[in-house]
Amino acid sequence: MAPDVELEPTRPSARNRDGGQGLVAQLQRGAALVPQAWRLIRGEPSLWGPTVIPVLVTAGCVSVALALVYGSAGDWLAWIQAELPSPRASQWYSWLWVGPMRVGIWLLGYLWVAVLGADSVAAALFVSALVASPVLDVLSQRVERVVRGAAAGDEGRLDARSLVRDAVSALLNEAKRLAFFGGSWLAISLAGVFLPFGPLLAPAALLAFTVAFLPLEYAGFALDRRRVDFRDRRRWLALQRATTLGFGATAFAMTWVPGLNFVLLPLLVTSGTLLVLDCPPDTGR
Repeated sequence: MAPDVELEPTRPSARNRDGGQGLVAQLQRGAALVPQAWRLIRGEPSLWGPTVIPVLVTAGCVSVALALVYGSAGDWLAWIQAELPSPRASQWYSWLWVGPMRVGIWLLGYLWVAVLGADSVAAALFVSALVASPVLDVLSQRVERVVRGAAAGDEGRLDARSLVRDAVSALLNEAKRLAFFGGSWLAISLAGVFLPFGPLLAPAALLAFTVAFLPLEYAGFALDRRRVDFRDRRRWLALQRATTLGFGATAFAMTWVPGLNFVLLPLLVTSGTLLVLDCPPDTGR
């Protein structure tokens, strides 16, 4: 086992159903996977190779996303603020409460622009994951071998045909995840356009959906190798909701950090693999 990476896997049914850990402890457990992944990558030279290409691909995709966000931020802000209430003071003394309310509403508009921007960066990371998915699958396999000595599905992976099949499978599975995320993101955005108070509610819905989806995205390579179907993935998320939300919230928060988001992809895939090793899904088979 690599130094500083200590995982104690337990079946999710045993850990979450009986309340073996408190809510805060489980959230912290999920958040701690990211620094664990960083220590693992930093201390294990065999992981350095498959981190380079995802970093380069991410730098390009995130740069494009940030440029688009910068160019459209003004339109987003005007759209959101048009839907927010605009309290007015009928008497001079009413400014005592109207003033703070207007400042709060003004700040709320900028907050939702920031949320939409972070969601855009998260979407850029998903596109990067699609392009670099064969390399990220190799990274995820190597993480398992470093931590556990072997990766799920290692049998029969040594010939060239198996390697090509694995690369194609990783690409197709990542495309499915990207299509699911894109379709859901589009549906929420359209609801925000046509529903009352949509511009106010849609960013919150996008935020919640993205945080919940991130564990499925970055644990996807390890789950694919275990042939975990979508029903069992949803069941796994439900059983490990606090741990996965702790990981998802940490991953989303890191998309806000300029510069750091360029190296997030291999770091989060490594974290997602550790999540599966730490909390293996119970498929009932």
